[in-house]
Amino acid sequence: MFCGRFAKHFQVRRIRDSSPYGHLQHWRLLPVIVKCGDDLRQELMAYQLLKMLRIVWAEERLPLRVRPYRWVGSRKLPR
Repeated sequence: MFCGRFAKHFQVRRIRDSSPYGHLQHWRLLPVIVKCGDDLRQELMAYQLLKMLRIVWAEERLPLRVRPYRWVGSRKLPR
């Protein structure tokens, strides 16, 4: 596990050093998934379900972890 964190630190450092914005104080690396032309209603439902399961599992003190991701939907509106 230590080796993985060590390698990740250097990967993030390498990307930050090569970024034109890497010098900014609040710069951080975020994982991103980009989808084009998809209907995001299913993703919204899955996100809401994961958030609910996370709350239920925490209340029941089950040793299960889930990390819902943040997302932003955008699309051109039809004219």
